[in-house]
Amino acid sequence: MNGENVYEVVKWRNGFTINDGELLDSESVEGLNFFKRLSNSQIPREIEELEIAKGSVHGPFGATVKIVDKQGEDYVKKIDSKSLFKKEGATIGKRDACADDHCLRFTEATTAAALAGPAPVHDPAQPSTMLAVKGTDGKTTKFKINTNVTVDKLGAVLVQQLGLAHGGEGGFTISAGFPPKCIETANASKTLQELGLNNTSIAQIMR
Repeated sequence: MNGENVYEVVKWRNGFTINDGELLDSESVEGLNFFKRLSNSQIPREIEELEIAKGSVHGPFGATVKIVDKQGEDYVKKIDSKSLFKKEGATIGKRDACADDHCLRFTEATTAAALAGPAPVHDPAQPSTMLAVKGTDGKTTKFKINTNVTVDKLGAVLVQQLGLAHGGEGGFTISAGFPPKCIETANASKTLQELGLNNTSIAQIMR
């Protein structure tokens, strides 16, 4: 089997990784579905998409998944010390702001402004979905919300109805999907339905 079609999934105490990629949440809806498909001897959808994207001649059926159990250890991101100072103008202890300029950022001011009009209180008469949000304290909260709520008001729901921290001046962003990506500013006026966020997991990321 070609090595390019082998995917090493490492199960850690605090999540799992695929081919030394970023840490993923094994308790999220997507993570649970990922391992459910593996337990049924099926290729997870995310790996199928990777195979199709790279134009594998064998398709997803040519992929092999190797599971490594390290659940007795926490995942610790590997840092290449030689690359720390390669970026021109990099400052020690300061985030590269350009890396997430496209992310929709929620601050104390923006979450309050989002609720200046009618608060997006759940209406059981309208189409609804369940979301699971992982806060910065590591706890996951499930809640019901209408699918026509726009994502610019989602942050306000998290702060003012679920009691999550607003993050102060730096605020926070919301990541979703698998692997997780931030919700972009360009999608602020789109609904949960339009972004395909129904019955999924999101995470609050402090900035």
